[in-house]
Amino acid sequence: MIKRILRKLTPAGMDWQSIVFFMFDLQRGMPPLPPKRQLPPLKYHIINAPEDPWLTVLCEAQPQHQLHLRMIHGGQQCYIAILNGEWVAYAWITSAPCHVSEINFDLPIGPACIYIYDCFVRADCRGLGIYKTLLLKIVGDFRLLRWPRYYEVACIGAEPENTASVRGIRHAGFEEFARIRYLRLWKHSRWYGVRELVKRMSATGTIIPLND
Repeated sequence: MIKRILRKLTPAGMDWQSIVFFMFDLQRGMPPLPPKRQLPPLKYHIINAPEDPWLTVLCEAQPQHQLHLRMIHGGQQCYIAILNGEWVAYAWITSAPCHVSEINFDLPIGPACIYIYDCFVRADCRGLGIYKTLLLKIVGDFRLLRWPRYYEVACIGAEPENTASVRGIRHAGFEEFARIRYLRLWKHSRWYGVRELVKRMSATGTIIPLND
């Protein structure tokens, strides 16, 4: 709401936005789950091959995203949350460099890092804690993974005005570690903080704390 008001007050030809990046230390303990009575009886499926039938289901439901093209590139997986035999949410995971459309930038991913992106919860299933539970499922699986790769951190980004997403991310135990900002002034545009973000994510996968 505040951002919409500020945008109305912004002069024509000028635009601005920001993206917050969060990390989860996969070497620490998991945050507690809410009581089971508060959670829907979810099942999970992991898409890691282009011929997976669930990928076809997602492509038919979201044709504008061309999700099938992602499986052509290595290091991509998709976690699906299933309720009563139907998908209700998904999140994509990559351990390879990832194009972040919001900043039109190829984000390097460190060798011990996974990047979670393009998370979606069906509109009729929001407010049930599915997003947080899906993120906890992902980090829980990668905490236990030791072969063929060993992972130290999981990262995810969100626009700060998307308060529902930010709240779900924080409730799942993720902590803010970087924030980048965009400013456009007529024909000139620039992102601030991208270089620092790349520095923190590319070298080893061990994320430098925000206050360092």
